[in-house]
Amino acid sequence: MAHPCDPIARRRGKAKGNNDASKRANARKVPGVLRCAYADIASLEKMVTRVCADAGILPPTLRREGDDRTYSDSLLRGTLCAIHARAPRLPSHAASFEHASSLEEVHARALAAHFKTHSAPNNVLCYGVRRKRAPSRRDPPAPDRGTPGGANIPSRADLEVVTASAATKSLLGARAWRTFHERVGDALMTHLLVHGSVFVPSGALTRHSLAAAKHGSHLQLCGAPVSA
Repeated sequence: MAHPCDPIARRRGKAKGNNDASKRANARKVPGVLRCAYADIASLEKMVTRVCADAGILPPTLRREGDDRTYSDSLLRGTLCAIHARAPRLPSHAASFEHASSLEEVHARALAAHFKTHSAPNNVLCYGVRRKRAPSRRDPPAPDRGTPGGANIPSRADLEVVTASAATKSLLGARAWRTFHERVGDALMTHLLVHGSVFVPSGALTRHSLAAAKHGSHLQLCGAPVSA
């Protein structure tokens, strides 16, 4: 046993204490309900690196000089992400990080992927969206077409927005998400929306985040809904 006055033992103990404190600090950043719901949840920035590593490709450059803090802090570091255990690996063509589509088009592809397997997907991203059917007198008024996530869904004639959800408004209404999409490309962005659960700091990106249910202080954008 090391002597309590041994300087090496003291340094080791201090290092262990710092590591434990760091782990506790990281744990505090993730709301307890999310820690219980997901075995592996991390910042959006870290999860992008892990997803790319699992696919055997180098991660994209997410940060650039001059980035504003909403993007670098609230989105990359403050946003939490978990990838579903049964999710496929990122396709090899994602390595190009090609950005050829608008965020609205990527959002529409993700919705189509969810509705392809379920008529009423149990996914927060799909809230307020349905397969098109004959109109009914009981239907609520269509959302303002100028609203992010308005009634028209690009390239999806089979889907329509009944109510523009807070999650959709936050995703399509925040410049930070458009910057992120530009840097990760269409394939990786779609992969996260289809196979991930994403939680954004409430109110940090757009005012729409304030109106939604929160987990700790996060708004869920996609994934099976998490109950507090």
